[in-house]
Amino acid sequence: MVSTTRSRTTRQRLVKTLDKLCSEIVREREKCERCGNTEGLHCHHIFSRSYKAVRWDFINLLCVCKGCHFWIHLHPNLANEFYRNHMGEDVYYEILGIAQAGRKWQLYELEELIVKLNTYSEN
Repeated sequence: MVSTTRSRTTRQRLVKTLDKLCSEIVREREKCERCGNTEGLHCHHIFSRSYKAVRWDFINLLCVCKGCHFWIHLHPNLANEFYRNHMGEDVYYEILGIAQAGRKWQLYELEELIVKLNTYSEN
């Protein structure tokens, strides 16, 4: 039982670290990808964080301002149209397919991704 609890805690810590790293890297884009605003930037997942396969995929992440983030959640149909125009229909549906296929990340894969993102953010 102890190893299961320890494993769950480790996974939660790794997931939290990855979420934070991705958010920081995306916000380094320095402007909203919808309106160009440079203040109050957020990291937005096109396909929800619950889709583990694309949760930390930068193609699935947008840098948006607070206002656009609110707009996206208020108008999901218009937001989907924006995504398809922004990234292209082919990429949108490719990412959707990956998201829907699902993925179970192993602990060592999460750790490797943290190392990769730390290297990316240092450059």
